[in-house]
Amino acid sequence: MLRVAGYGNTVGLWRHSKTLASSVRNHAVLDVLIALEKCGLLAQLGTQHGVTPAALAGFDAVQLKAALEYLTEVEILEQLGRGHFRVRKLREFPRLRSAVYAAMAYNRPIRQLHRLIRGDDRYGAEISRDDQYDAMASEDITSRFYYGFATRTLLGTNGASVLDLGCGTGAFPAYLARHTDLTELIGVDVSERAIAEGRRRGHESGPVRLLVGDAMALESTAAKLKSTPEIVSMMFVLHEFDDEGVERILGSIHRAFPLARILLTEMILRETEEALARNNTALPELRYVHQLSGQVVRSRDQWVHLFDRSSYRLDRRDEHQLSNTQCLVFSG
Repeated sequence: MLRVAGYGNTVGLWRHSKTLASSVRNHAVLDVLIALEKCGLLAQLGTQHGVTPAALAGFDAVQLKAALEYLTEVEILEQLGRGHFRVRKLREFPRLRSAVYAAMAYNRPIRQLHRLIRGDDRYGAEISRDDQYDAMASEDITSRFYYGFATRTLLGTNGASVLDLGCGTGAFPAYLARHTDLTELIGVDVSERAIAEGRRRGHESGPVRLLVGDAMALESTAAKLKSTPEIVSMMFVLHEFDDEGVERILGSIHRAFPLARILLTEMILRETEEALARNNTALPELRYVHQLSGQVVRSRDQWVHLFDRSSYRLDRRDEHQLSNTQCLVFSG
């Protein structure tokens, strides 16, 4: 769950509302924003110039104007002159956009939840999340809330070189290049499209190098490196795998980089009773969408046990209570 603050009426994503009226509004606002993103107009609304429906070709002017006027009346947009619309608070637009991306990532599974519950369809087969929007939302959210936290833990390891496994576009290695004195930063991801996008964004510069590689076959990646990384970082990667998959990845790391320590950044498993006590955070929604999509949220003890089976021991543990995140450092 994400909240977009500062727009008059809060856009609550998947949050139980106190009244039916506010719940209806939250869903209506979200649906309109998703529609505008699918039409390619959301980004324009977040610019100084905004959108003028009368000047746009290829859209139904009546429907578009109705949608924009509605968002203005609920204080998401503002109207500058006759028929000219843009986001009310431009500095907060990235948060709004990320919330929409997150909603779009899980829009289909949640709308078709009845079919998943009944077993008519299976997650990952007939119904799945939208991985493109999930990645777009995750990068912005992760960089905002978790990069600094993970970096503080990383600097406590005194390592000089880092390989970020499952790096996506390489945004975290690029962040480390800007905020630390680390001498070598390698980003590795199985997706050629993600690596190409990272290079397009300029993430591969200075000490940062981006490579396409398989987390379960890192020996070929190791052969491309000038030196062996001291730290292998995995941020919100291993929850995508069952225990067997995690052990295969840990085995691959150990074979390729036998002396490297591992920095694991993952969500903390909390049971329903504790989630109730944290109901004013995003915890219930985060736990739900993880479970919905077959991801495995684990406790610290479960991670320690899993790593121990692959001959890694826990050296350090840091918790970020506000974001419900843990950083665990393991050595072989």
